[in-house]
Amino acid sequence: MNAKSNIAALGEKTPIAIHMRNAQGGQPANLDELSLQLRTQISELDALIKKKQEALSGLPDNLAEDINNRAKQIEGIASDIEQIKNDLVNQAKNLRQDEQNDIAAILIRNKDAVDQAAIMHARSKAVSDSVTFEGIKTRNIITLAGISNKVGNAADAKDIISRTAAYRPLNIIDLINWIPADSEKAVYLRETTANFLAGIIPEAEDKPESELQLGMLELSVGTIAHFVRVSKQALKNMSQLAVYIETRLAYGVRLKLEYYVVNGHTPPQGQQKIFSGLLEPLNFTMVAIHITDTAIDVLNKAKYKAAATYIQPDCIILNPEDWGRIERIKGTDGHYVFGAPGAAVQPVIWGVPVVFSATMPVGKFWCGPLNMAYEGYLDSDVTIIVSTEDANNVTKNLVTILAEMDGSGAVVLPDACVSGNLPAIGNAPNAPVVTTNTDAKLEGTAVEGSVVTVSVDGVPLGVQLVGQSGQFSFAPNPVDEGVQASVTATLAGLTSSGTVVVGPTP
Repeated sequence: MNAKSNIAALGEKTPIAIHMRNAQGGQPANLDELSLQLRTQISELDALIKKKQEALSGLPDNLAEDINNRAKQIEGIASDIEQIKNDLVNQAKNLRQDEQNDIAAILIRNKDAVDQAAIMHARSKAVSDSVTFEGIKTRNIITLAGISNKVGNAADAKDIISRTAAYRPLNIIDLINWIPADSEKAVYLRETTANFLAGIIPEAEDKPESELQLGMLELSVGTIAHFVRVSKQALKNMSQLAVYIETRLAYGVRLKLEYYVVNGHTPPQGQQKIFSGLLEPLNFTMVAIHITDTAIDVLNKAKYKAAATYIQPDCIILNPEDWGRIERIKGTDGHYVFGAPGAAVQPVIWGVPVVFSATMPVGKFWCGPLNMAYEGYLDSDVTIIVSTEDANNVTKNLVTILAEMDGSGAVVLPDACVSGNLPAIGNAPNAPVVTTNTDAKLEGTAVEGSVVTVSVDGVPLGVQLVGQSGQFSFAPNPVDEGVQASVTATLAGLTSSGTVVVGPTP
C-alpha cells in the first residue's frame, strides 16, 4: 500500500465519532483508559505526519500537494482528539465536589499518573516486577509488600481491601450548624450574661433595665490536615485501596475536628487560637454535687441547669465507657435499671438524647443546646489532594495523598452549657468476707479486680488487689490486738460497706 492510501486509511479508521459521543453524552465508563487511548493516537498521528512529510521532496508536485492536504486533515483530527481529551478533563472538574475530589478523578487529571498507569498496564502480566520495591523502608509508605507479605498477585491484593472502611459515627459535629468560612478570621457574637426584667409598669413609673452582656470573640480559621504516601503499584493493583485511604483520611480529619470542638485548641506560643472547646474554662457552668449524688443525679441536675437559661438542652455528651457503666447499673434485686441486655435500649437519659464521643474524657460530661450554644465555620468538607511531585515521590514511584479541612469554632452561649465531673458510676461491690483473723494472717474473699483496704479510723494499714481467685491475704495481720478495723473493697471508684474486724488475741 502506498503513502497516500496509508494516510487515507488512517483517517478513515480513526474512531472520532465514537469518542465525540462519549465526551458529549456523559461521563465515560473509564476516563483513565479513554484518556490513554487518545494520547496514544495523538502520538501515532504526529509521528506518521512527520515521517510522510520528510518523504515529500521526492514525489511529483500533484502527489505532494495531495499528501499535504491529507496531512492537514490528519492534523485537524489530532486537534479534535486533543480537544476531546481536554473536554474529558474539564468534565472531571465540573463534577460534584464529592466526585471531583475523589482520588480516582484526581488521578485522571494527573498526567504523570496516567502515563504511569499505561506502563503498569503493559507490565500487568509480570506482577512480581511491578510490585518490587528496593530500598523503601519508610514506615508511613503504603506498599503491597508492606500490607501483607503473602500478597503475590493482584487478586490477593483486592481481597485484602474488599470491605467497607471502618469508622465511628461523629455525632457531635453533625449536630452543629456550620457556617461557610470566607476569610482567614472568624468572628463570634458571644452572650455571657442575660437577665431579663421586663414586666408590666404602672403609669408614670420608670421601666426596668435588663442586663445583656455581649462580647466579640475573634479566632483564626485554621487547617486540619494529614497525609500518607502510597506506592503507585499499590494503587494500581489494589482497586479499592484508593477509596479506602480516602475514606480513612477524611475520617481522621473529622475526628480531629470533633476533638477540637470538645476540648478546644491550645496554640503554641505566638500562634492564633483556632477552636474554643466545650470543656474549656469560662465556656460552661457547673452544678453543685452532693456527696450522695450518683452520676444519674448529676446528669439530672445538669439538664435542668441548662434548661434554666430558657433553652432546652438537645443532648448530653458522654464517653462511651461512662454510658456503658450507666447501662450496667443494677437495682437491689439484680435487674438492670436501663433495660435487659437483649433489649434495644436507646441512649436517652432523663428524656435527653445521649451522644457518644471518645473525644470526651472519661468521667466528664457536657449538657446543653449544642446546635445553638456552639457555632463554627468550615470552608468546605474534607478535601483530598493527590500529588506525585511531593519530596522524592518521582524517584520512588510514590503518590502523596493529603486530606485537609479549614475551620474554626467557639461556644457562643456559655450560660446554656453545663459540664463537670461525674461521680463514680455503678453499684458498689459487696463487702469483703473475712475467713481468717489470726495473728499470722488476715484473709478472706472479695470481688475480683477490687482493691481491698484494711484501715483504722480512716488510716490504711494494708492495701491489696484481688486477683482472679477472689482471695485476699495480709500476712502478718496488720490489725493489733483488740483494735477495731474496717475491711472494704473498691471497684470502679465505688467502695463497699466495711466489714468490721477486731485484732486477734495472741
